[in-house]
Parts: sequence; structure tokens; C-alpha cells
Amino acid sequence: MNTATSNKSHQTVSGFVLKCFIFLFLVPASGLCANEKQLVSHENVTAKTYNRGTEGDGVIFMPQGNLSIGIKFAYTNQKDNDFSSIYSDTRYNGQIRSLSLTPQLFYTFRHNNSVGIQFGYESRMTDATNMPRFTGLGIDLENGDNIQKSKETTEQYSGRIAYYHYNPIADSRRFAIILGCYLGVGGGSGSIQTQEYDLNENKYVPVSNNIKSFNTALFFSPGLAIAISKIMMFEVNLDALGFEYSRISHLDNGKENGYESNTKFCFKPDIFSIKFGVSIQIPLF
Repeated sequence: MNTATSNKSHQTVSGFVLKCFIFLFLVPASGLCANEKQLVSHENVTAKTYNRGTEGDGVIFMPQGNLSIGIKFAYTNQKDNDFSSIYSDTRYNGQIRSLSLTPQLFYTFRHNNSVGIQFGYESRMTDATNMPRFTGLGIDLENGDNIQKSKETTEQYSGRIAYYHYNPIADSRRFAIILGCYLGVGGGSGSIQTQEYDLNENKYVPVSNNIKSFNTALFFSPGLAIAISKIMMFEVNLDALGFEYSRISHLDNGKENGYESNTKFCFKPDIFSIKFGVSIQIPLF
């Protein structure tokens, strides 16, 4: 009886010692192995770097590889009983009507950057009374006081090479600011009909003069682009700042009998330089 009780107590003590050994040595060792495995697994993870958002292309408003086909237009019909000339103190009555159409073709060679060509047509009519004589360059101040009526009609054709950069507004894919510029050349023809005072006859007589024009310009043209759908876009542009050279030839029976030339640095954000347009985006790649 005593022998059985002694063996049972010995087994109980041996079991307790074995459990203590496992708890003190085997469990921490297994945990260390687990930590080592976890450490090894973390060595293969690439560290995440801080990015402010200034690297890369940012938000893509106009994807690379897009072909854009569109047209811009502008129409003005201004009537007033008291026009004021910015060239002189003369005040006059009249009407100014103009129509401008500009087909265009652009290719996006890089995200948000496009280059293209534009072809322009513009028709303008100026009809006024008590007004200095208009030319394609502005107003003739020397002969302006002796003109009772003046009517000028001109048609201009032009070709341009243009570059557009689209800057998304607040990371939007629907609205973007256009930072554009273009280099263009153009020419056209027209006529000027006036009633000028003849000192010899002591009355106003009709005078007709045909003109031919040539001009070249380099302009900065900002604007706004709105993505109406996935393939259609609406644009508004303004020829705001640039350099322009113009030459007007006065013709007599088809021969030049005089000319006017002008070189100027322009800042002209007016209603005549605002153009509205629509375009279709065709992804090529």
C-alpha cells in the first residue's frame, strides 16, 4: 500500500517537472523561431515611400494617343448708337458683324499634352456713320474727319500650328484649364466703301477701295475644356496675349497703289477673340 502511494506521488512530481521544462524552454524557443520567420518574411517587403503627388503624370485628363477632331466658332453682331473709338475722341453710330470658323486636328503625344493644326476663316463687316476710316489695321486718324459713312467687308483665311497643355482643375477628369499657344499666317481681301467730302465739288462723294491683307501672329491662348462625355469635349478659348504683324495693300484696278504695315504686341481679351468649340476624341492606341 505504501509502495503504490509512493509510486503515484513520484509520477505526479515527474509530470509537474516535465510541464515546467516545456513551458520554460520549448515554448519561448518556438516563439523565437516564429519571430525569426516573421522577420525573414518582412525582409522581402518593399518599403513604402512618401509621395506628395508631384511625381509622375498626375491626373490624366487627355490620354496619350488620342486624336481630336473638332471645330471652333465665334459670332458677333454688335449694334450701338454711340460707339466710342479707342483711337480717338470721335463717337459714331454703326454695326459690327463677324463670323469665325476654325476646324482643327490635334494629336496627344503625351498625357495632357497635344499638338495640332488649325485652319481659320473669318468674315467681318463694319458699317458706321460719322466714323474714322477703318482698315484691317485699325483706324486712319489722318483722313478720319472727312468721312461721313464707312463700310468695310473683309474675308480672312489662316493656318496655324498649335500646342495645348491641359491642367485638370482640382484633380478633375471633367474640367481642365487649357494653356495653349499658336503660330499662324493668313491673308485675305476686302473692300472699303466710304463717302468722303470733296473740297472741289463741296459735297460728299462715294469712294471705293479694294484691299489685300497679309498677317502673321504668335499668341498665347488660354481656355477651359469640359468633358461632356467619354468622346466629346466642349472648349472655350481666348486669344489674350501675343505678337502680330499685318500688311494691308490698297489696290487700284488690281495693282497696288499703296500699303500700310503694322507690328504690334497685343493684349486683347475682347468679345471678338472668344471662340467656342466642340471636338471628338478618337483613341488610336
